[in-house]
Amino acid sequence: MLSAVDVSSVNLKSVYFANDDFLIFTASEYQRLNGFINKFDLSSAFVVNTASGKARQLLFPGDGVIYKGQTGLGRIVGAVPEGSYVYMPAFIQPALLDLPPDYSLVRVRLDKRIKPQIARGGSNISDDFFVDAQGNPIAEEQYSDKTNLHVVLAKQGDNWIKIYENENPSRNIVIVGLTPDEKSLVMLGNDEKAGRTGYFTMSLKDGSLSESIFNRIDADVEDVITDINRIVYGVRYAGFKPSYQFF
Repeated sequence: MLSAVDVSSVNLKSVYFANDDFLIFTASEYQRLNGFINKFDLSSAFVVNTASGKARQLLFPGDGVIYKGQTGLGRIVGAVPEGSYVYMPAFIQPALLDLPPDYSLVRVRLDKRIKPQIARGGSNISDDFFVDAQGNPIAEEQYSDKTNLHVVLAKQGDNWIKIYENENPSRNIVIVGLTPDEKSLVMLGNDEKAGRTGYFTMSLKDGSLSESIFNRIDADVEDVITDINRIVYGVRYAGFKPSYQFF
């Protein structure tokens, strides 16, 4: 055994390795949030140094630029190759108190505690971010509940370009990752031919959508199999006995 961490006081959600040196686990705890009435189910991500066995929380509400009034700070959407940084979406403290917080992408250090840095400033309708293998933000997903507008932005050179826009009361596609060449987003949506949920790709160059790549007439594509940078390597089909298909 390398090390052990007592997590009996929290509700453990997931455990995975960022690399050989750091273990990530996500957990939640029902507790109070400073400055707010009542208790909330607060979820967070923690890092464990496999050499020392020490564990610490990665992001805190009110930590530097991090907005105080949020409950979910456990998502990691990417990591840099050397493993010293991970990228996490979070609401950012607005400059004026009467403004809504922007959902942005922040860079968080694994090996030591420093103030999180904004890697990609989002907006109050930003919903998700995608980074390449070097940790560079390359795509942003937005959805507005007021206008029902679903938008995807892609980094092209020094500019962010709108490559997809669709107005729908509910999202008809779910973006879940990147292709291994990092040239397309991977999404799950309705495959009209099979009558099931299928696997599609969206080009980061022009937003063009592919034909369904993985599909079956007897089962939906329930989820995808990815690494920490959400590079997709295969799919899991729904069912009491799930089946899998890889590239």
